[in-house]
Amino acid sequence: MITINNLNIQEVATGRKIISNLSFFINSGEHVALIGEEGNGKSTLLKAFIHKVDSKFSITGVIRGVEDYGLLEQDIAHLYGEYLLQDYFFLPFSEVNVKSQDKIYALDALKQFAFPIDIFNQNRKIKTLSGGELIRLALAKISYFNPKVILLDEPSNNLDYESIEVLKRFIVRSKAMILFVSHNVDLLSETAEKIIVLSLENRKQIAKSEFYAYSYNEYVSYRKAYRENTYQVAKMQRSEYQKQAKKYNQIYSKVKDRQDQAVRDPVQGRLLKKKMHTIKSFGRRLEKKKEHFLDFPDDDPFLNVEVNMELKRKTFGNIIDWRKDLLSKDGRLLVKNFQFSLSGGEHVLLKGKNGSGKTTFLQELYTQPNKNYRYGYLPQNLDDLGFNNQTPVEILAVNKNKNEITFIRQLLGRMLFTASEMDHSFSQLSGGQKSKVIILMLFVTSAYDILLLDEPSRNFAPTSIPTIVNLINDFPGAVIIVSHDYLFEDSLTNLRIEKI
Repeated sequence: MITINNLNIQEVATGRKIISNLSFFINSGEHVALIGEEGNGKSTLLKAFIHKVDSKFSITGVIRGVEDYGLLEQDIAHLYGEYLLQDYFFLPFSEVNVKSQDKIYALDALKQFAFPIDIFNQNRKIKTLSGGELIRLALAKISYFNPKVILLDEPSNNLDYESIEVLKRFIVRSKAMILFVSHNVDLLSETAEKIIVLSLENRKQIAKSEFYAYSYNEYVSYRKAYRENTYQVAKMQRSEYQKQAKKYNQIYSKVKDRQDQAVRDPVQGRLLKKKMHTIKSFGRRLEKKKEHFLDFPDDDPFLNVEVNMELKRKTFGNIIDWRKDLLSKDGRLLVKNFQFSLSGGEHVLLKGKNGSGKTTFLQELYTQPNKNYRYGYLPQNLDDLGFNNQTPVEILAVNKNKNEITFIRQLLGRMLFTASEMDHSFSQLSGGQKSKVIILMLFVTSAYDILLLDEPSRNFAPTSIPTIVNLINDFPGAVIIVSHDYLFEDSLTNLRIEKI
């Protein structure tokens, strides 16, 4: 059993809590999802379970039962990029689950997640794998070590449809205690038995951590009803307050006028003074009622973001005509005789299985561009953009003048970045926060003719996806999208489908 009691996590520098008074327990075989908006502390909480939280956070509370664990991290490529596949695969997660190498059992685990055995036997470096291959290798490693506790941070990221189905079956059939972070509604709906919701309210100043013994679908229904009820109660409270305040002001004004007229009548003056005292007491009680008003449910801050059309220019005619006999990466052949063309303003969805060359193709387009056009790029690994030492403000500012910087800070504030987070280095941000910064750069603050988007829906909460869809649909330039998120894809319009 995992036991968490009164867990609190806060930033050392600011004292701001991101996890507040969280308590729950998980029994053997239970599968629990961690959900919440981008930057609300989900990945940090997973790391807290195994005592690997960054030193910028302090932790209090009790964590028990997470000794024998397997962990899938978001930044495997960054942490283990230079490792050989087999060195990474047989590296134990902790001293508790050290295991002698068993190649036969390892091959069974790899086959379970459809990881190519020939690539494993070639013992390449981790950095040569595609995003989807890397996730499948990490899941196979967890299966190989068979820990009692499994911690998964965005396990469906970059997986193709077949691999996501394998992941679902793995979670459902597992007898381990599983805690996983995910924004994939389909995965959550079919696998989550209980829910932990992390939220930061009042402009991220108040942390709220809640545990629900519901499935994801039950939680969504409950949450919808709760928000609707909260909205109605909050509306009714304010309406009733306005009625009583209006009545109070009318009575107050009437008595005040009579007081002014009774200055020469001491008896009447005393009676009116006593009455005014009663009225003012009622006014104070009325004001105190405001302290107990329910807040209206917050709208998703991303909803009001729009493409800055003034910065975009639509191009016409054929802008990309790409042909290659062999597309390869690090000596590994991915596809033969691939041809691709793109016209100005055209939106293309590039489909294919993990390891088929989609990401490599986007990388080649970005590094070998048509110099007549400006390319914007959202890679799978956002650290590849080279912004790690820059702040969000520095990344988004084009002209660096005072008015522009003020606008950018306001924009980031609407995205629920705190003032201190706006001045954090890019490398210190969460995956979701990094994605928000790059999306803002591509669609709002900079001007591009062609956008290359590799898994653009990853790292975003379901409530943010409609805005990402609208930004793409409204973008007047050309777009090439790689995605395995069918719910996201179904919302995109006027797409040409290309397979690789």
